[in-house]
Amino acid sequence: MVKLRCSKLCLDHTGVSPIIGTVLMVAMTIVLAAATFWLVLPMMNQDVDTEDEAFIVDQNSASMNGPNDWDTSFTILKIKKDESIPWNTVSFACLDYDGSIITDATIQYGDTNLDGYVHEGDTIILTGMTEAYDGATLKILYKGQLLGVFNISFNSS
Repeated sequence: MVKLRCSKLCLDHTGVSPIIGTVLMVAMTIVLAAATFWLVLPMMNQDVDTEDEAFIVDQNSASMNGPNDWDTSFTILKIKKDESIPWNTVSFACLDYDGSIITDATIQYGDTNLDGYVHEGDTIILTGMTEAYDGATLKILYKGQLLGVFNISFNSS
């Protein structure tokens, strides 16, 4: 018969202390929460839904007027805001896909009633656009409020 001898190391069956185990679990939870937040953050910065927009517009087809000169317009189909909006208080911004402002086009409005106020049937006219505007975003603002965010497309659809 053979007897096995265990050394002192064999008899000492201690593990990681409960405090260190708890600290490691909390640290892993924080890292997982931070990674989840980082992955979800881009989805939280989406553009405004059309239901929240004060305007419903339709983009008319874009036309090319030179080697690098595009024109298009948006017709206001419906206004969801109750108050009258003077055209001279409306501002426009065109943003590239990365959020940078594009400034080489001219943006004007067409007031069909010639009364200075925004009405259904009025137009927003963009002229002198470069190819950078294809896929860009037109933002319409009034008194610091966003009235609408609309995609600019050079496609004829």
